[in-house]
Amino acid sequence: MNAVEEKLKKKEYRDEFVQWVKLNIAEGDFKQRACDALHLILGPNILLQCSWTGRAKVGDKIPLCKYKNIVLVIQELGGNCSDKILKDWMQLKLNHSDNLKRNKYINKSSCHKPRSSSV
Repeated sequence: MNAVEEKLKKKEYRDEFVQWVKLNIAEGDFKQRACDALHLILGPNILLQCSWTGRAKVGDKIPLCKYKNIVLVIQELGGNCSDKILKDWMQLKLNHSDNLKRNKYINKSSCHKPRSSSV
């Protein structure tokens, strides 16, 4: 992750990286694009070792909030949402990332939308 963070400091590399990720994620709402980007950039094995602040119930995890360039790329790919919305969403996703290891099949998580009530 440190190597990716260092490379993303260079604007031309970051722009090229964002274009590559955009080609590999599906269109949709902010949460789905950001979810796809998170899985593509970090992968399920690294996601299991991350939390937003680095704190965990047992031991320590990698604090994703310290990787500003990775967070910036995810925010840009998600659709330039506010910092608070991104932080809240990332905390939720990272808190539930341990569900990945419990899955029998290696599936990425998806963002669920409440059904609209049409009367």
